[in-house]
Parts: sequence; C-alpha cells; structure tokens
Amino acid sequence: VSTQSTWGPFLIGLLRLQINMFFTIFRNDVIALSPKHFGKNIQERLLDQLRKKVEGKCCGRYGYTIIVTRIDEVGEPRLHEDTGDALFPVKYVALVFRPFRNEILQAIVKNVNQNGLFAQAGPIEIFISSTRMGEMIFDGNHDGMPVYYGNNLEDRIAQGTKIRVKIIGLHIAHEKIAAIGCLDEDFLG
Repeated sequence: VSTQSTWGPFLIGLLRLQINMFFTIFRNDVIALSPKHFGKNIQERLLDQLRKKVEGKCCGRYGYTIIVTRIDEVGEPRLHEDTGDALFPVKYVALVFRPFRNEILQAIVKNVNQNGLFAQAGPIEIFISSTRMGEMIFDGNHDGMPVYYGNNLEDRIAQGTKIRVKIIGLHIAHEKIAAIGCLDEDFLG
C-alpha cells in the first residue's frame, strides 16, 4: 500500500509532464455567413466556417488550434453592410497545442548542417545549435548526407531521424511559433 502512495503522485506528475502542451480553451470569434446558407442546418454551417477559419492555424499566445470541439453560444448576428453577410459572434471550445520552455518534445529532423539542425514537432520548427548537442561531431558527407555522430558511431542524427529535444527558448508570433532546443542533457537525442 505504501508503494502505491509513493509511486501514484510520481506517475500522475509524469503523465502531466507528457500532456501539458495540449489545452482545451474557450475562445470568442465572429463568423461571416452568407444568407444562402441560412436554414435548418445553420449551426453546422457555422461550425464548418469556424473550423475552416481557425483549425491548423496559430493563434498567437494560445498556440496552434488542433480542433474546434463545439460551439457553446451563438450571439445575435449583425449585418455586414458591404457584403450582405451575417456576422455571428460565437463562443467555442478548442483543443490547442502550445509548447513551453523546458518541455521535451519528439521531433523529426528536417535539415542538418554544420551550425546545427532543424527539426519539426507538429507545426513547430525547432533549431538545435551544434553547441547544444553535447559531444556530437559533424560529418558533412556521410553517404552523401550531412550527419552528427555521437561517441558511438552507431549513434547518428541525420535527416529523417526521430529525436527527443528539450525546448530552451520560444518565439511566439501571431501566425507562427519557433523554438530553440538542446540535446545535451540526459535522455535526449
């Protein structure tokens, strides 16, 4: 029984570390809908338009919207004088992806050069400098491809390699999140 009480909080904390980059958030937006789409299925049309507008896009500090799960409230529409569309204010729930500093992500290496490498973790591009790769050594022409080798020649990082990278810096812009990572800590690479 004491073993369960000791390991339980640790395991729960470990699980939280793995999933804390995904959040369910409540957001507000305005959706334009043409009068030809008014009818019985107006809720479905609003949800479709909202998904087209926000899914897969970066929302600044909120991160990337993965999926809109539901619309909670649709407000009273206003008329757009130039287009004739109805502007519906909506409150909705969305699942978003936003990494934080010191988080560990799995990524796929996209580009390798002597200065470091670029990796992709979902929609986020991560740069890892060669100075933050520990004891990795650069070889610019291994079978026609640039690679980094570890102490063991079997440990190598090339284009297409899956790696575990720690986020040490983030730049959050309105439409993109870029990160700087490292591989020079335990259990990374």
